[in-house]
Amino acid sequence: MFIPSVLFEPLRFVVEYLRFVAEYLRFAVEYLRFVAEYPSFIVEYLRFAVEYLRLVVEYLRFVAELLSFVAEYLSFVAESLSLKLLVL
Repeated sequence: MFIPSVLFEPLRFVVEYLRFVAEYLRFAVEYLRFVAEYPSFIVEYLRFAVEYLRLVVEYLRFVAELLSFVAEYLSFVAESLSLKLLVL
C-alpha cells in the first residue's frame, strides 16, 4: 500500500515541535535548578567575603602592632642616643 509523503509532513512538523518543547522544558528545568541554588551561592559568597574581611582586619591589627613596636624601638634608640650625646 502506497502512502504519500505529503501525509507525513504534518507528522514531522509535530515531532519537531515536540522536540522543541522537550528541549525548552529541559532548559526551563535547568534554569529553575540554577535559580533554586542561586541563594546558596550568594550566602556562600557572603561567608567568603566576611571571612576575607576578618582576615584583612586581623592583618591590619598585626601591622598596627608591628608599627607600634617599631615606634617604641625607635623611641628607645632616640632616647638612648640623646642620653649618649648628653654624656659627651
